[in-house]
Amino acid sequence: MILKTGALLALMAAIFVADTLTRYEIAVAVFYILAILAASALLPARITRLLTVLAVLLTLASFALTRSGAYDTGLVNLAISLLAIGITAHLALKAVAARAAAERTQNRLFHIARATSLGEMAASIAHEVNQPLAAIATSASACQRWLDQMPPNIDRARQAARRMEDDAHRASEVIARIRAVTQAHKTAPQAVAPAHAIHETLALHAHELEHEQVHLLLDLPDSLPAVHADPILLQQVLGNLVGNALDGLRQVPPSERTLRIAVHAGGNGFAEFTVEDSGAGIGPDETPLLFDPFWTTKDSGAGLGLAIARSIVTAHGGEIAAHPAPGRGARLVFRLPVSKEASHD
Repeated sequence: MILKTGALLALMAAIFVADTLTRYEIAVAVFYILAILAASALLPARITRLLTVLAVLLTLASFALTRSGAYDTGLVNLAISLLAIGITAHLALKAVAARAAAERTQNRLFHIARATSLGEMAASIAHEVNQPLAAIATSASACQRWLDQMPPNIDRARQAARRMEDDAHRASEVIARIRAVTQAHKTAPQAVAPAHAIHETLALHAHELEHEQVHLLLDLPDSLPAVHADPILLQQVLGNLVGNALDGLRQVPPSERTLRIAVHAGGNGFAEFTVEDSGAGIGPDETPLLFDPFWTTKDSGAGLGLAIARSIVTAHGGEIAAHPAPGRGARLVFRLPVSKEASHD
């Protein structure tokens, strides 16, 4: 930020010198709007305001120091320059405020969508938490039995206590994972391992995949580079795609239910994610509508999952598309930029 501010101050200094040395008839001061527009795009709003005030003061100083030209014309140019500076600064700051408000609204929408997705996965989440809790209860009962013996079997009781501790950690990890997904947070892109994001997402759907007897195929090469993305938002995109795939798979017999998730280097500095199912599939008339907000083929659902997934992917500099899978089913493919940290390794 210091370098950017310094560069803009140097630009304003050059404009000041040029405005002072030229005649009244030449309105060089109007070029201060370039510095103001650049500041609004690159620097915080308070810096933009300070530079606007500085531009006004420099314009007045240049007018006072100028010694050549028609004074009356100079007054007109002064008024025009000050008006241009003021209007530009006002509109630029309004645009900055509008972008900030849009980002806040988008983040709230992402948060609502995450909570909605978790609501749809309630059975799976309950199962994930209940498993370690049931194991803790079993181990506690066993521990009590070993201690009630005469003499007490301390070694067996200690083993049961260790199992209780391990299961407590498992339950804590499940809760931490759910809490991370549901918490509202500011978008923070970073280097994310695609395989880790996929395994975290599948952990939240583990019970559904098991219950629906889905045959899961993973194609995650060890050489995959990290992608530049917000880890929670990446999990949200994957979760939406996996959830939609499960909806399609429920419409076919259990023996035909296959879900394939793959990631490959897509070239041009991108990684390509594929979520493909053997479910009911998508018709040619439905494909163009899949990413439209509030469009859905489900009896229940807001129709926001894929629309938000597209917004997230686009905000990360990527793209997403839907295609019919070979044979039957749907294939969703999205691309995200590879992390620069990974590309420099």
